[in-house]
Amino acid sequence: MAQLPLGENITLRQLRYFIAVVDARSISRAARSLFVSQPTLTVAMKKLSHDLGTRLLTATDQGYELTQTGRILYDEGVRILDAVAELEETIAARSREENKTLKVGLTHLFTMQFMPQILEFINTHPHTEVTFVQGGSRYLQARVENGELDFALVSFPQFYPSLAMEELRTTVRSYEVCAVMRTDHPLSRQKHITWADLNGHKISSLGEDYVLYHVLQNECKREGFTPEIVFTNDSETVLQTSVKEMNSVTLLPRAFGLSAGQEGLEWVPMRGRHTSFPIAVATRRGEDLTPDMADFISCIQQN
Repeated sequence: MAQLPLGENITLRQLRYFIAVVDARSISRAARSLFVSQPTLTVAMKKLSHDLGTRLLTATDQGYELTQTGRILYDEGVRILDAVAELEETIAARSREENKTLKVGLTHLFTMQFMPQILEFINTHPHTEVTFVQGGSRYLQARVENGELDFALVSFPQFYPSLAMEELRTTVRSYEVCAVMRTDHPLSRQKHITWADLNGHKISSLGEDYVLYHVLQNECKREGFTPEIVFTNDSETVLQTSVKEMNSVTLLPRAFGLSAGQEGLEWVPMRGRHTSFPIAVATRRGEDLTPDMADFISCIQQN
């Protein structure tokens, strides 16, 4: 087959224009499909013929027809554009593979407890950009439910039926709750504290994004009283400070007291319903785990 001199002066845009004119058999119709003006397309076709030094199209009553050299350019041009499209898709697929993203929700407690496993995942998945979002378990469940997070490490109870929550099978499978107060507080001398014991005492509480806020409300109501919440904050450090300043009681995971509890405070275990909370992986129900999600969870389960 004869070859045309497709040199540096022939561009992919010219090939696309030429093939569109041939397919439409009309410059005006091709111009509309390409969203360019008819004069622009006419000039482009004239320049293409000039650059190749040959006539490519013949005008007939039925529209433009290909010359012999025009047929060669059309066939080769289609092949070239198909190859370019395939190359672009290959590059895009590789780019997606090499620049994967993962959005993970974690409570402050779980970030602290699982940091070695989180670092292990990051180190072994250099092409995955991981974004961590911290907050309370209720907040994180909502972010998974509406698609803002791929999954989250949260605690029960489950707030959204559309989620699937599977308990973690690790050495850290739950957290225990303590009532935290000053050493001179009346409750500080007890070996354990029940929900009913909180009646009549000022309480500093985590905010509504946290499981403990809702459990506190529900369990006190079940005991026949409304908790006297005098301060709310999402920081366990701030809550401990408020306990000192206001002589109130706050509820926090026991692990915080073991790792960084402030001096002058008593951490008394809570006893009764909903004082121990299993840890779970929250995903959207019915959605399969991606390989990165499965690898991250596998790393966590090595705890």
